[in-house]
Amino acid sequence: MNDDSDPQLRAWFRHALPGEPDSLHEFLMRIPTTHRREAEPGPPAAFLRSRSTAIGLVAIAAVGLIGGLVYLVDLDRRTGLGTGQAPSVSASPAAALPAALAQLPQASASSPQQLPFADAYWGPESYAIDWTSGAVVGLAGPWAGSVEVPLTQTEIEAHGTKGATGISVAADSRELALVVWHSVGPAGEPRIPCPDVVALPRAWRILVAPLDPSGKPGPLVPFATGESPIAFDGPMGGEGCRATSAPSASVSNGLIAYAVDDATAERPYGSRILVRSLADGSVMRDLATPTRVLSLELAGSSVAWLEADGNWPKALPLRITTSAHPGAQDVEVFATPGDQMGWSVPRFSLSDTALAWERFGTGQVWMRDLVAGTDRRVSPEDSACLLGGMDAGVVAMNCGDDTSGLDANVAFAPWLVLWSADVGPRLVVGLPPLQAEELSDGWVVVRPNDGKSVQGFAVGSLTGH
Repeated sequence: MNDDSDPQLRAWFRHALPGEPDSLHEFLMRIPTTHRREAEPGPPAAFLRSRSTAIGLVAIAAVGLIGGLVYLVDLDRRTGLGTGQAPSVSASPAAALPAALAQLPQASASSPQQLPFADAYWGPESYAIDWTSGAVVGLAGPWAGSVEVPLTQTEIEAHGTKGATGISVAADSRELALVVWHSVGPAGEPRIPCPDVVALPRAWRILVAPLDPSGKPGPLVPFATGESPIAFDGPMGGEGCRATSAPSASVSNGLIAYAVDDATAERPYGSRILVRSLADGSVMRDLATPTRVLSLELAGSSVAWLEADGNWPKALPLRITTSAHPGAQDVEVFATPGDQMGWSVPRFSLSDTALAWERFGTGQVWMRDLVAGTDRRVSPEDSACLLGGMDAGVVAMNCGDDTSGLDANVAFAPWLVLWSADVGPRLVVGLPPLQAEELSDGWVVVRPNDGKSVQGFAVGSLTGH
């Protein structure tokens, strides 16, 4: 499954397959062991503005190479997602630092902090969803106590059907938003790799809460409701499965953005992006898109998003709208392998003044200055890099030198590189080999490849040497 494809389906695979693979394809690719790209504890999941990880509970089939054994796996735990437990990830062989990275200026963080495994991070704050008794959802963080999510009886009952319900998280320094969804209709057969339940319409609610200075959410209240009826055959469907998807959400400075199904005869996979005030619900921006919105990010009043039509598209446009240019503008259109199941959807990260993104299949990370309208490459030469995030003019990347997976937009990239306009790219040393990293609110969160811990440090704590 694509790394940034439908988060509910991604979590569906991660719940059932050992080691948090993104897909059945990814599971096979990891034997014996490879550094493959992972999203957030799905990211996330670890959290980058619009990047969020849903909690999906499904029994699915895993394929083992020995003897070609196919067996059903029904885990009672979520692998490292909001449970405070480390995911089960095999250690990878040590690798030598590539020469291109060894030549970079170096910096180290003083005393990185151990962080809990969580579904979302914002700066040093973490937000973990904990399903208990199949009826109550608690948000836990570094603050005292937890916050109960007010589920409806229908959502509680749907939780008893594997793969029929889920929650995703988004946050910034002011607000938190949850998208709670459940499938509508009979779950059908647990087929492999496409169980019937993934194509059912999804009823969803968006719940929001303000955050106090400690990061603790206040009471969660309903903000929006809807239904996603359109099954999509493409990156959001994972292993070639036609699938529906609840909207992802992104919050920023008192606003929320989310995309809903908006199909017409001319736009059978059309979406509509809504940007609304969290204070009074008023619509600040309403933008119809020609095809399905795969993922989006909000920063201030600007929105960036990735689109795709159905039928495993061979092109994915990255688009943006800003207050200065309210119409949709193409940033770049990525050529993809089409119906090859193993490719990873490119990531992007948006701030008030800049947009950073991966150029599909190149190992390059680029940044656009939204004020000047100029583009520049920020990843180091002769390296394959994957985007972690961007904040306050700093871009975080996972970098390496193995380009064998770039046709699928993946790479062996276990080293952390931070770029800024004043220093350029610099290598952060003293960290174990990484699976992924995220950057938000001046704070870097890294997941070492051994899967045993999550670490975080402030960008301002870096010292050069």
